[in-house]
Amino acid sequence: MSVFDKVLSGLILGLLPPLVFMTAAWWGSVPFFPDSDANIALCALIGLTLGITLDFVLVSKYLFRLFELPIWVLL
Repeated sequence: MSVFDKVLSGLILGLLPPLVFMTAAWWGSVPFFPDSDANIALCALIGLTLGITLDFVLVSKYLFRLFELPIWVLL
């Protein structure tokens, strides 16, 4: 695996969980805290932290095996 492949794998698999969890926590908290920007930002930070934690725990196993994973996992 070349350096470009490792960088591409890191960008694809490494950035996805933090972004997904941060966005889900952000927009998921809006109905519960409609007027409180501080609580929405706190929920977004909690989602980002959860995504980074899951990134280190789960995704680190598969990070450099992106091109070996079955297609259904990538979908």
